[in-house]
Amino acid sequence: ITMIEKILKLAEYIEADRKNFIKLLRDEAGKTIKDADGEIREAIDFCRFYAEESKEIIPVSHKGISGESNITYYPPRGHWLSICPWNFPLAILVGQTVAPLVMGNKVTIKASNSTSKISLAIYQLMVSADLDVELTFSRDLNLSAFNGISFTGSHETAKIIHRDLAKLDGEIIPFIAETSGLNCTVVDSSVLLEQTV
Repeated sequence: ITMIEKILKLAEYIEADRKNFIKLLRDEAGKTIKDADGEIREAIDFCRFYAEESKEIIPVSHKGISGESNITYYPPRGHWLSICPWNFPLAILVGQTVAPLVMGNKVTIKASNSTSKISLAIYQLMVSADLDVELTFSRDLNLSAFNGISFTGSHETAKIIHRDLAKLDGEIIPFIAETSGLNCTVVDSSVLLEQTV
C-alpha cells in the first residue's frame, strides 16, 4: 500500500467518524455544528489535495551547459515536527501532518493541550491508516531532533521557535510558520449584518 493510498484511507476514516468529530469539535473546541462540519470537510480536503499534489512531485531534468546530467530530486527530509493550534484542532493538524507524510517523512505532532481529545481521536485514525506519526502534548521538545518544523500559532511563539532554531549548530532546519492571521473587516451600510456577525 502506497503513502497516497494511506492518506486517502485516512480521508475515508475521517468521513466515517464525522459524527464523533462534530461532537468533539463542539464540546472541546466550542465550534458550532456548521463550523465543525466545515473543519471536517477541510481535513478531508487536505488529505485528498496533498495525495493528489504528491503525484506531481517527480524528478525534473534540466538542460546542462556541457552535457552533464542535472536532475532535481525531492527526497524526504527525515523527521518532521508539526506544532498545531487549538483553534483549528482537526483541519490544521491534519494538513500540517499529511503534507510532510506524502513526501516520505516521519511526523511528530505537537498538539494543543486544550483540544487533546480531538488530537487523540485523529491520531488514532492516522495509526489505523498505518501512517508514521507520533503524538505529544509536551512543550519540552528538542528541536535539533527534527529535520523540519511546521507551526501555526502566534507571531510571538514563531519568533521564539525561530530564535531557538537559529542558535542550533549543524544543518539549517526548515521552519514553516503561519502566524497571526487575523485581519480587519470593513463593515459598511450595505452589508447583511447577520452574515457579517
